[in-house]
Amino acid sequence: MDPYLERFVNQWLEKADRYSGDELFSVFDKFFTLYVVFNKLYAAAYHFSNSQMASQGKVRKLYGDRRAATAGVVQFLTPDTMNARFISNKEAQNAIQELSAIIRLQEFHFSLDAASGMWKSEQDVKLADDLNSNDVDKRINAIVTILYHVRCNLFHGRKQFVEEQKRILRPSNVLLRELIILLRDKL
Repeated sequence: MDPYLERFVNQWLEKADRYSGDELFSVFDKFFTLYVVFNKLYAAAYHFSNSQMASQGKVRKLYGDRRAATAGVVQFLTPDTMNARFISNKEAQNAIQELSAIIRLQEFHFSLDAASGMWKSEQDVKLADDLNSNDVDKRINAIVTILYHVRCNLFHGRKQFVEEQKRILRPSNVLLRELIILLRDKL
């Protein structure tokens, strides 16, 4: 890994770890801080993958941010590697189950129309089904999709800054940190 990127990742992870409380500000700040690190790493993974393909004489289609943060991460890390990491971590397992329950109980709406903000209930139902699927690819893709939805909803103002958001952010923070570690270690 590039020394600058390594220093950036480690400093921002330390910063995220300092948000240890359960106050709303701490949970929000931790998510935003972790997502900055995740963003930097998935961009680096995308560029690393492109360089690898170019060295083999292959050309890769350009990814937009959404695809780089979801399918690109899954392709770079592999579903099996990601799944093994989540299975080996009880806190990550609990986070996945918590997000599934939130979706099933319709406590929060993750899949929103970008223009209108209207809830896409059928997509949320599919996410919950995929989170509980025995199909590793479906499960892993659901996790990165949910994290990206949370990011979009928060960064673009579709979610309120209210205590109830902690219910989404706590498990999201756990899973984001695990993805960051996987990306850091592979790069």
